[in-house]
Amino acid sequence: MDLEEMESEQQDSCEACAEGQVRCETYGGACSQFKCVEGCITNVWQSIEYGICSGPDGAWCVMCNLAGDDSVDWDSCTSPWENGDADNDTDTHPLDEEDGFLSSNVELRNESLGQDEAWENLLAPGEKRLSVFGLADGLQPMDVNGDYVVWCHSTTGRLFAYQISRNWVWEIAIDGIRRLCSWVTVDEDKVYTLAPRDDHRDEIYRINLTRKTYRKMEEWTSDAQSIFRIHARNGRVTWSHSMLGKRSSIALYDTRTNIRTFITDGTKYADESRLSDKYIVWRQTISDNSEIWLWDFETETTVSLTPTEEGDKISRLNPTVYGNLVSWDVYDPELQGGKRYEIFYHDLDTHTTVKVNTTNDCGDAWVDESRLIYGEKDDAGKGIIYVTDFENNQTQGIYGIPSGLQFGMRLSGRWMVYLDDERFPYPSEDHRWGLDVMLFDLCTMPMYEEGCSL
Repeated sequence: MDLEEMESEQQDSCEACAEGQVRCETYGGACSQFKCVEGCITNVWQSIEYGICSGPDGAWCVMCNLAGDDSVDWDSCTSPWENGDADNDTDTHPLDEEDGFLSSNVELRNESLGQDEAWENLLAPGEKRLSVFGLADGLQPMDVNGDYVVWCHSTTGRLFAYQISRNWVWEIAIDGIRRLCSWVTVDEDKVYTLAPRDDHRDEIYRINLTRKTYRKMEEWTSDAQSIFRIHARNGRVTWSHSMLGKRSSIALYDTRTNIRTFITDGTKYADESRLSDKYIVWRQTISDNSEIWLWDFETETTVSLTPTEEGDKISRLNPTVYGNLVSWDVYDPELQGGKRYEIFYHDLDTHTTVKVNTTNDCGDAWVDESRLIYGEKDDAGKGIIYVTDFENNQTQGIYGIPSGLQFGMRLSGRWMVYLDDERFPYPSEDHRWGLDVMLFDLCTMPMYEEGCSL
């Protein structure tokens, strides 16, 4: 059923009401507030954490916060009937720019994330296992920003979110969407997820974790043959946008101005775009090689940070940017000694490019504030995650992880997320491969033992 059919059905099933009439309904540990809108009873908002029907005639959805032990913090409960406002907080729960509410009918509901003695001894200091739902066969991609971690279950297309401050995990679902997530990013409390369709023309959904609402961004993506690798930061969203007759372009959408633009013209293949508050970087394929390009929001100019000459066969990929730092991975088929992968970073203030000193193959570089993270294989083939802090001029590895392979890192402030392979017990003997999403607190590293201000 498409949106027009849904709206038509809603109009046909209008429950007549009188002006000012309100009603509350509960589901699980939450509630929905209904009020009379244009003569029809309409669901205007839902509680975020815990909600009950209370107040005069039990017609008001009272929203409460949960305490650290998952009990109800009754002192936090609202009293929406006191001012006669059934919206409860129109700044927090508007539907004027949204398509609808998230589904409350999912297999995994809100819950506090615990540990299990069967695997908790496999955690290193500072680590937390987020994906403990018995889902095998891949949990990726993922992202972290502010207080939230989000990830896809790649086999089923299910979408999950974790709030760090509350140790709270939940599944996100939209009624009628079978596969909601093939790629995902988060910008504060806004999630942007790529939902694959049966006709292979994917769609981007914007999900508001605070309001529990969603919006389909079809007005900015309907002309695309394919969309992939979305990234959002500071109120902007970027993705690779392929249109008929053109190679993929870098699209940029600004949520504050409601304007979509294209940074590249589609004459060359461009993807892997990433955002900061000042810049956007991406990988652009030339012929047998690829370069890292940058767009400056202030000057509205583009520049290649890695200009190449004819005959260059080096692939530069996975660019990231934060502040004045840009990082990227390099695949060089002509490197000596069996090594093929290296890492570089570029200082936009000094216009200098530096190769990271590594011994073995390395990759998955990511910059955030004054830090660079990356993975390097040791002589035994095990991956070690390294953190370089440019302010204190130290580089340290995250040691003490008992087993498994860690890769695909993302960083935001003190929090790093990464994928782990073959460390934890499998859901069943029939599934002998699977990835876990791990959260790590950088403030637990020795280099910050004197104090951590991340």
